[in-house]
Amino acid sequence: MYNRFAQTSSVTPQVVQPSTTEADGAAVAGQEAPAVETVPVSPNGDGGEAVDRVIEGASGAIQEGGGEAGGASAPSQDEQPRRSATGDSGGGLSESDLAAISQLSQRDLEVRQHEQAHVAVGGLYAGAPQYSYSRGPDGRSYAVGGEVPIDVSSVPGNPEATIRKMEQVRRAALAPAEPSSQDRSVAARATQAILQARSELVQQQSDGRAELRAEQQQEREQRQQEEDSRGSSGERESEAIRTYLDLIRIGQAFEQGLQPSIQLDEVI
Repeated sequence: MYNRFAQTSSVTPQVVQPSTTEADGAAVAGQEAPAVETVPVSPNGDGGEAVDRVIEGASGAIQEGGGEAGGASAPSQDEQPRRSATGDSGGGLSESDLAAISQLSQRDLEVRQHEQAHVAVGGLYAGAPQYSYSRGPDGRSYAVGGEVPIDVSSVPGNPEATIRKMEQVRRAALAPAEPSSQDRSVAARATQAILQARSELVQQQSDGRAELRAEQQQEREQRQQEEDSRGSSGERESEAIRTYLDLIRIGQAFEQGLQPSIQLDEVI
């Protein structure tokens, strides 16, 4: 967001504000339109101050509807440069007019560079820049303010993705050579979201470790139960085998004519 304004000596330029359509901030097909938090232009004697709009919504749900590409806030044909042959050569314009034109030209360049820096770094999370224009004494429209919508919503259920996204948003907010107060505010908001996401990530990792320990304990208990079951079964099998062998030996003794001696107590 660009918010530095040149002072003109004798010209109060006419500001052409960017139009806002229903498409601004609209969601892509099949998605719910995100809520839009907008800080409006604040007119003053030099034209006004435009600040970045912050869009709350799913990633990629930014509708480009402004700036030079979208055409919503571009100057109309009547606002395009209109210079006569006399105007092109500087004739018919006072020194103060020429000074105002020079300042407006420099301001136009700075505004566009500022907003394009946001867009270049913001990538998918930054929308198209929108500009407010001021008409100079030469009849030409100059950009004197601008704004870039940027998505600062978190990625639901994915703190790692939220951290990556907010780091890019923060870089985009601070990308211009001279970030505005609103730019720094957006960067601070992204930093807060990063801290929150890191806290959520630590909690997720802690919960995951606790769940893993519980699963491991359950597996150990299950293995122990299986081992105990096999041990009990083995003992029963061993006892049955011993009984069977004893019966075999008794049978063999009878077959060999060896009667087992049975002694009875004599009762008198």
